[in-house]
Amino acid sequence: MSHDFILKHIVDVSPERLQRAVCGLADGTYHVYLAQQDNEHVRGSVINGDGKEYAVSIGNGFLSCACADFGYRKVTCKHLLAFALRILQVEEGVVEEEPEERPVNLKLGKVRKTWQTTV
Repeated sequence: MSHDFILKHIVDVSPERLQRAVCGLADGTYHVYLAQQDNEHVRGSVINGDGKEYAVSIGNGFLSCACADFGYRKVTCKHLLAFALRILQVEEGVVEEEPEERPVNLKLGKVRKTWQTTV
């Protein structure tokens, strides 16, 4: 499936926003979920490292994100970029659609010497 309409929206973006999107995808901060896809439209959500979910949509001639940055500036935000990049990666077979589960590290790093339990 060709997603040329996605490429049109990500060509002229600020390097800072692109870097944030790429870093967020690479380090696992952003989680991208696809809800609907056809030849002219993709819709889904991006969850950031704080657990905040943003509804995103990219279509032939339009963009939409629920974040304040997009609402105020009306420019391609980091959530739309992360979404677009992930969709293009999946299309090209670069990544699997289901991300691998990462183990949670529950090891306690430091404990204060004055810390005591109360009985």
